[in-house]
Amino acid sequence: MGKEQQHLKLHVTDGNDVREAVWWNVPKDFVVPASFDLAFAPEVNEFRDQCTVQLKVSDLRPA
Repeated sequence: MGKEQQHLKLHVTDGNDVREAVWWNVPKDFVVPASFDLAFAPEVNEFRDQCTVQLKVSDLRPA
């Protein structure tokens, strides 16, 4: 995501709900592990007159 692919969009689940997560300015060589722990803050994303809860990622590490 992004002009230089510097942002990452994920769909994450806790086993019950699925949420969209966005991580801005991801390290260039980062590879998403199959299972990971996520540090995030919920925020409201308003796009095309629709509001959704989105998770703003601050850190992602292998579980």
